Amino acid sequence: MGTAERLPAVAGACLGDRRGGGRSVQARDDAWGRLEAPPTSLHIPQPLLTEVDRRARHLGMSRNRFIVRVLQKEIADQTRWSPGFFERLAEVDAEDVEAVRELERSIRSARTRKGPPRL
Repeated sequence: MGTAERLPAVAGACLGDRRGGGRSVQARDDAWGRLEAPPTSLHIPQPLLTEVDRRARHLGMSRNRFIVRVLQKEIADQTRWSPGFFERLAEVDAEDVEAVRELERSIRSARTRKGPPRL
């Protein structure tokens, strides 16, 4: 039995088959909203694909849904602030203070208005 027969039909293209037939399929249950999900082709090494299938089956979802969720998580993780980012910003030394003052002086001297705009 091929991949197409084992996996349930889901939104978007299941990797490794051509059920999409080149047509866009409406995505469902998607954290990104209702987006068009065009068919996609990826080349995944067989050992990795076997593990993807095993984990997707364990979670009771299709290969496509599992890969979409993994990609969404990876993108979300990369948009978070790294640990200690804000704490490092709060650490200011005299050199930083002087650099900011110099920048302010430079900006003020280059202004063409009489003063800052009213907000």
